[in-house]
Amino acid sequence: MKRSPEPPRRPSDWSGPPIEPFDQRDSGLDVSLARIAKAIECIQVQVARIADHFDPPPADKVGTPYIAQRLGCTTVWVTEMVRKGEIPSACVVSGTGFGRPWKFFRACIDEWLENR
Repeated sequence: MKRSPEPPRRPSDWSGPPIEPFDQRDSGLDVSLARIAKAIECIQVQVARIADHFDPPPADKVGTPYIAQRLGCTTVWVTEMVRKGEIPSACVVSGTGFGRPWKFFRACIDEWLENR
């Protein structure tokens, strides 16, 4: 036996929550949007932290391999350039070299390489 379709409900038969005018719902909508915006900000901060973990920002100090790669030479040649004074001493981190690995300030080295 087929059931006959139910007749459409009239507004007076509505059993759901009362429908509020748009103006009264506005404040609840603002609160919801504010909560969503705050959640998006939190997600953005956490995604940035994850990205920094997997792709950290460049270090402030670099070694001879960085300069050798930029110049297209060997690390031994970079060491010789430092000893001869071809690389400005202001770029060299104090306490490095002479038995220890040479370290350089990235910003200073990058500027020197651009102006070379």
